[in-house]
Amino acid sequence: MNNTALYSLTVLIWGSTWFAIEFQLGVVAPEVSLFYRYSAASLLLFAWSLFRGSRLRFALRDHAWFFLLGILLFGINYILSYRSQI
Repeated sequence: MNNTALYSLTVLIWGSTWFAIEFQLGVVAPEVSLFYRYSAASLLLFAWSLFRGSRLRFALRDHAWFFLLGILLFGINYILSYRSQI
């Protein structure tokens, strides 16, 4: 795939995130919605990695960075986004 197609696909997916958020809001707390969303995404990614035979062994230090990245970039960011759309 060329760069333009990859960029367009990224913009389409990330740009439509608000649509998924609108469907998730209202029934449960935003934090619970995020838990559901990221649980489903992680299951899909683990299945894809298993299908492709990808190596998923990382050092403990890498896991600490993954945790920090997840909390700061995805956790807090999305909680604030969900809260702003209520």
